[in-house]
Amino acid sequence: MEKRALNNADGSKVFKAALENPSGLSGGDAWTPDLHLALYRTAQLGADGQLYEAVTHNGTRSAIHRLDSFYSFWTFWPQVVNTALLEEYRLLAGDESILRRQFHRPESIHGISHMKRVLLHSFFLSFLEQLSAKDRKVLLYAAAFHDIGRSHDALCERHGADSIEKMKKLVAVQEQLEPEDLRALQFIMRWHCIADQRGVKALGEMPAAEQARIKYLFFLFKDCDALDRVRILDLDFKYLRCRRSWQLALVAYQLLHHLGEVEQEFLL
Repeated sequence: MEKRALNNADGSKVFKAALENPSGLSGGDAWTPDLHLALYRTAQLGADGQLYEAVTHNGTRSAIHRLDSFYSFWTFWPQVVNTALLEEYRLLAGDESILRRQFHRPESIHGISHMKRVLLHSFFLSFLEQLSAKDRKVLLYAAAFHDIGRSHDALCERHGADSIEKMKKLVAVQEQLEPEDLRALQFIMRWHCIADQRGVKALGEMPAAEQARIKYLFFLFKDCDALDRVRILDLDFKYLRCRRSWQLALVAYQLLHHLGEVEQEFLL
Protein backbone atom coordinates (compact mmCIF):
# COMPACT_ATOMS: atom_id res chain seq x y z
CA MET A 1 0.00 0.00 0.00
CA GLU A 2 1.22 3.46 -0.85
CA LYS A 3 1.56 6.25 1.65
CA ARG A 4 -0.07 8.67 -0.76
CA ALA A 5 -2.90 9.36 1.70
CA LEU A 6 -0.45 10.78 4.22
CA ASN A 7 1.10 13.39 1.99
CA ASN A 8 -1.28 16.33 1.84
CA ALA A 9 1.00 19.12 2.94
CA ASP A 10 -0.11 21.44 0.12
CA GLY A 11 -3.82 20.77 0.71
CA SER A 12 -4.26 19.52 -2.85
CA LYS A 13 -6.30 16.52 -1.68
CA VAL A 14 -9.72 16.41 -0.10
CA PHE A 15 -11.42 13.44 1.52
CA LYS A 16 -14.98 12.29 2.03
CA ALA A 17 -16.68 9.57 4.05
CA ALA A 18 -19.58 7.95 2.18
CA LEU A 19 -21.58 4.75 1.86
CA GLU A 20 -21.10 4.63 -1.90
CA ASN A 21 -18.95 6.17 -4.58
CA PRO A 22 -19.81 9.88 -4.89
CA SER A 23 -21.48 10.45 -8.23
CA GLY A 24 -19.96 13.88 -8.55
CA LEU A 25 -18.46 16.77 -6.67
CA SER A 26 -21.65 18.11 -5.16
CA GLY A 27 -22.07 18.41 -1.43
CA GLY A 28 -18.90 20.39 -1.00
CA ASP A 29 -19.26 20.62 2.76
CA ALA A 30 -18.77 16.86 3.02
CA TRP A 31 -15.29 17.09 1.50
CA THR A 32 -12.47 18.03 3.84
CA PRO A 33 -8.69 18.47 3.53
CA ASP A 34 -8.42 17.02 7.06
CA LEU A 35 -7.68 13.33 6.63
CA HIS A 36 -8.31 12.56 10.30
CA LEU A 37 -11.75 14.18 10.19
CA ALA A 38 -12.57 12.08 7.14
CA LEU A 39 -11.34 8.92 8.89
CA TYR A 40 -13.46 9.81 11.92
CA ARG A 41 -16.55 10.27 9.72
CA THR A 42 -15.85 7.04 7.84
CA ALA A 43 -15.66 5.15 11.12
CA GLN A 44 -19.00 6.60 12.20
CA LEU A 45 -20.62 4.95 9.17
CA GLY A 46 -19.70 1.49 10.44
CA ALA A 47 -18.95 -1.56 8.33
CA ASP A 48 -20.24 0.00 5.11
CA GLY A 49 -18.32 3.26 5.44
CA GLN A 50 -15.84 4.05 2.68
CA LEU A 51 -13.21 6.77 2.38
CA TYR A 52 -12.87 8.70 -0.90
CA GLU A 53 -10.18 11.04 -2.10
CA ALA A 54 -10.25 13.77 -4.74
CA VAL A 55 -7.32 15.77 -6.05
CA THR A 56 -7.80 19.49 -6.58
CA HIS A 57 -6.38 21.47 -9.48
CA ASN A 58 -6.82 25.23 -9.33
CA GLY A 59 -9.78 24.81 -7.03
CA THR A 60 -11.47 22.17 -9.19
CA ARG A 61 -11.81 18.68 -7.76
CA SER A 62 -11.17 15.73 -10.00
CA ALA A 63 -10.01 12.12 -10.02
CA ILE A 64 -12.35 10.85 -7.29
CA HIS A 65 -11.45 7.36 -6.15
CA ARG A 66 -11.92 5.13 -3.12
CA LEU A 67 -8.93 5.39 -0.83
CA ASP A 68 -7.71 1.90 0.04
CA SER A 69 -4.55 2.89 1.91
CA PHE A 70 -6.13 2.01 5.27
CA TYR A 71 -7.42 -1.28 6.59
CA SER A 72 -11.05 -1.45 7.69
CA PHE A 73 -11.84 -3.61 10.70
CA TRP A 74 -14.62 -5.54 8.97
CA THR A 75 -12.54 -6.57 5.97
CA PHE A 76 -9.28 -6.96 7.90
CA TRP A 77 -10.64 -9.01 10.81
CA PRO A 78 -11.30 -12.21 8.81
CA GLN A 79 -7.64 -12.26 7.79
CA VAL A 80 -6.46 -12.05 11.39
CA VAL A 81 -8.90 -14.11 13.42
CA ASN A 82 -8.20 -17.63 14.63
CA THR A 83 -9.14 -19.73 17.63
CA ALA A 84 -5.94 -19.01 19.52
CA LEU A 85 -6.41 -15.25 19.10
CA LEU A 86 -9.95 -15.39 20.45
CA GLU A 87 -8.81 -17.44 23.43
CA GLU A 88 -6.03 -14.95 24.14
CA TYR A 89 -8.42 -12.01 23.94
CA ARG A 90 -10.95 -13.66 26.24
CA LEU A 91 -8.24 -14.58 28.74
CA LEU A 92 -6.96 -11.01 28.98
CA ALA A 93 -10.12 -8.94 28.38
CA GLY A 94 -13.13 -11.21 28.65
CA ASP A 95 -14.04 -10.88 32.34
CA GLU A 96 -15.35 -7.39 33.07
CA SER A 97 -15.48 -7.90 36.85
CA ILE A 98 -11.80 -8.84 36.96
CA LEU A 99 -10.86 -5.91 34.75
CA ARG A 100 -12.71 -3.43 36.94
CA ARG A 101 -10.65 -4.52 39.94
CA GLN A 102 -7.40 -3.99 38.06
CA PHE A 103 -7.90 -0.32 37.19
CA HIS A 104 -7.98 2.60 39.61
CA ARG A 105 -10.49 4.33 37.33
CA PRO A 106 -11.97 1.71 34.95
CA GLU A 107 -14.00 4.24 32.92
CA SER A 108 -11.18 6.74 32.43
CA ILE A 109 -9.35 7.45 29.17
CA HIS A 110 -6.67 5.01 30.36
CA GLY A 111 -9.14 2.42 31.61
CA ILE A 112 -10.76 -0.75 30.31
CA SER A 113 -11.86 0.45 26.87
CA HIS A 114 -8.42 1.89 26.14
CA MET A 115 -6.80 -1.36 27.20
CA LYS A 116 -9.08 -3.42 24.93
CA ARG A 117 -8.38 -1.25 21.90
CA VAL A 118 -4.62 -1.37 22.49
CA LEU A 119 -4.93 -5.14 22.88
CA LEU A 120 -6.62 -5.38 19.47
CA HIS A 121 -4.01 -3.14 17.88
CA SER A 122 -1.41 -5.51 19.31
CA PHE A 123 -3.13 -8.44 17.59
CA PHE A 124 -3.31 -6.53 14.31
CA LEU A 125 0.30 -5.35 14.27
CA SER A 126 1.43 -8.83 15.33
CA PHE A 127 -0.35 -10.16 12.24
CA LEU A 128 1.00 -7.50 9.89
CA GLU A 129 4.54 -7.94 11.22
CA GLN A 130 4.20 -11.76 11.24
CA LEU A 131 5.39 -11.98 14.83
CA SER A 132 6.14 -15.28 16.49
CA ALA A 133 3.76 -16.51 19.19
CA LYS A 134 6.37 -15.54 21.80
CA ASP A 135 6.69 -11.97 20.54
CA ARG A 136 2.93 -11.60 20.21
CA LYS A 137 2.45 -12.74 23.80
CA VAL A 138 4.83 -10.06 25.04
CA LEU A 139 2.82 -7.38 23.20
CA LEU A 140 -0.49 -8.74 24.49
CA TYR A 141 0.63 -8.75 28.12
CA ALA A 142 2.00 -5.25 27.69
CA ALA A 143 -1.36 -4.11 26.28
CA ALA A 144 -3.33 -5.75 29.08
CA PHE A 145 -1.30 -4.38 31.98
CA HIS A 146 0.57 -1.25 30.82
CA ASP A 147 -1.76 1.26 32.51
CA ILE A 148 -3.09 -0.60 35.55
CA GLY A 149 -0.64 1.31 37.77
CA ARG A 150 -2.13 4.68 36.83
CA SER A 151 -3.84 6.67 39.57
CA HIS A 152 -4.67 9.69 37.37
CA ASP A 153 -4.92 10.61 33.68
CA ALA A 154 -2.32 13.38 33.58
CA LEU A 155 1.20 13.01 32.23
CA CYS A 156 2.91 10.39 34.38
CA GLU A 157 6.29 8.76 33.88
CA ARG A 158 6.14 6.41 36.85
CA HIS A 159 2.97 4.47 36.12
CA GLY A 160 4.83 2.01 33.87
CA ALA A 161 6.94 0.86 36.81
CA ASP A 162 3.90 0.93 39.10
CA SER A 163 2.00 -1.21 36.58
CA ILE A 164 4.75 -3.84 36.68
CA GLU A 165 4.48 -4.12 40.45
CA LYS A 166 0.69 -4.33 40.33
CA MET A 167 0.84 -6.94 37.56
CA LYS A 168 3.08 -9.13 39.72
CA LYS A 169 0.36 -9.19 42.39
CA LEU A 170 -2.37 -10.04 39.89
CA VAL A 171 -0.71 -12.59 37.61
CA ALA A 172 2.11 -15.07 38.07
CA VAL A 173 3.75 -13.79 34.88
CA GLN A 174 7.06 -15.42 35.65
CA GLU A 175 5.32 -18.80 35.35
CA GLN A 176 3.85 -17.96 31.93
CA LEU A 177 6.80 -16.32 30.18
CA GLU A 178 10.36 -17.33 29.50
CA PRO A 179 12.95 -15.15 31.33
CA GLU A 180 13.90 -13.23 28.17
CA ASP A 181 10.22 -12.61 27.39
CA LEU A 182 9.58 -11.35 30.90
CA ARG A 183 12.53 -8.97 30.61
CA ALA A 184 11.15 -7.65 27.31
CA LEU A 185 7.68 -7.22 28.80
CA GLN A 186 8.91 -5.35 31.84
CA PHE A 187 11.11 -3.09 29.74
CA ILE A 188 8.20 -2.19 27.47
CA MET A 189 5.90 -1.51 30.41
CA ARG A 190 8.52 0.49 32.30
CA TRP A 191 9.39 2.74 29.37
CA HIS A 192 6.18 2.96 27.34
CA CYS A 193 5.22 6.26 29.01
CA ILE A 194 8.64 7.88 28.67
CA ALA A 195 10.28 9.53 25.65
CA ASP A 196 11.64 7.14 23.03
CA GLN A 197 15.18 8.46 23.30
CA ARG A 198 15.38 7.67 27.00
CA GLY A 199 13.96 4.24 26.44
CA VAL A 200 16.47 3.48 23.70
CA LYS A 201 19.27 4.68 25.95
CA ALA A 202 18.04 2.38 28.72
CA LEU A 203 18.33 -0.57 26.34
CA GLY A 204 22.05 -0.53 27.11
CA GLU A 205 21.23 -2.03 30.48
CA MET A 206 19.61 -5.10 28.89
CA PRO A 207 21.50 -8.23 27.75
CA ALA A 208 23.24 -7.37 24.48
CA ALA A 209 21.79 -10.36 22.63
CA GLU A 210 18.24 -9.24 23.51
CA GLN A 211 18.47 -5.53 22.73
CA ALA A 212 17.43 -5.60 19.06
CA ARG A 213 14.34 -7.69 19.79
CA ILE A 214 13.31 -5.55 22.76
CA LYS A 215 13.71 -2.33 20.77
CA TYR A 216 11.58 -3.72 17.95
CA LEU A 217 8.80 -4.85 20.29
CA PHE A 218 9.07 -1.63 22.29
CA PHE A 219 8.45 0.49 19.19
CA LEU A 220 5.63 -1.77 18.02
CA PHE A 221 3.90 -1.50 21.37
CA LYS A 222 4.31 2.27 21.55
CA ASP A 223 2.51 2.43 18.20
CA CYS A 224 -0.28 0.16 19.47
CA ASP A 225 -0.73 2.55 22.38
CA ALA A 226 -0.39 5.63 20.17
CA LEU A 227 -3.06 4.48 17.72
CA ASP A 228 -5.63 4.87 20.48
CA ARG A 229 -4.77 8.54 20.76
CA VAL A 230 -7.76 8.90 18.45
CA ARG A 231 -9.79 8.90 21.66
CA ILE A 232 -8.31 12.31 22.53
CA LEU A 233 -8.17 13.45 18.88
CA ASP A 234 -4.37 13.45 18.97
CA LEU A 235 -3.12 10.79 16.55
CA ASP A 236 -0.26 12.15 14.45
CA PHE A 237 1.10 9.86 11.73
CA LYS A 238 4.57 11.33 11.83
CA TYR A 239 5.07 10.05 15.37
CA LEU A 240 4.28 6.44 14.50
CA ARG A 241 7.45 4.41 14.51
CA CYS A 242 6.69 1.35 12.38
CA ARG A 243 5.89 1.51 8.70
CA ARG A 244 2.66 -0.51 8.88
CA SER A 245 1.15 1.23 11.91
CA TRP A 246 -0.44 4.10 10.00
CA GLN A 247 -2.45 1.61 7.94
CA LEU A 248 -4.47 0.86 11.09
CA ALA A 249 -5.67 4.45 11.56
CA LEU A 250 -9.17 3.78 10.25
CA VAL A 251 -9.37 0.65 12.42
CA ALA A 252 -8.43 2.82 15.41
CA TYR A 253 -11.31 5.20 14.71
CA GLN A 254 -13.69 2.29 14.05
CA LEU A 255 -12.84 0.67 17.37
CA LEU A 256 -13.33 4.01 19.10
CA HIS A 257 -16.88 4.20 17.76
CA HIS A 258 -17.84 0.52 17.70
CA LEU A 259 -15.77 -1.41 20.29
CA GLY A 260 -18.83 -2.65 22.17
CA GLU A 261 -20.62 -4.06 19.16
CA VAL A 262 -17.40 -5.44 17.67
CA GLU A 263 -16.66 -7.22 20.94
CA GLN A 264 -20.14 -8.70 21.21
CA GLU A 265 -20.25 -9.84 17.57
CA PHE A 266 -16.74 -11.12 17.09
CA LEU A 267 -14.84 -11.53 20.34
CA LEU A 268 -16.89 -12.72 23.31
